[in-house]
Amino acid sequence: MAPNFKVNPALAKWWKSYVYTYGLRTQVQSPYRQDHVTSFVKHMPESAKKKVVENFFDVAPAFTFLVGTMWWADYAFDQEQRKHRS
Repeated sequence: MAPNFKVNPALAKWWKSYVYTYGLRTQVQSPYRQDHVTSFVKHMPESAKKKVVENFFDVAPAFTFLVGTMWWADYAFDQEQRKHRS
């Protein structure tokens, strides 16, 4: 079948670039299901607790360094501002 030259080339469908899925199934939400977020909300406290516990030792040193740097910067700035008063 010859291509139709009356159609804009950007709108033409190129079947050679189609990728077969070989049985890959994508999950879609049914329009008849009314509680899309119920499962998310029901398990949110447990998942939040799990994420905090699992990542505590990764985040705590960085958070401590950040708070310490902010405290030191405020202290050094305050000392610099008070230097000319004496």
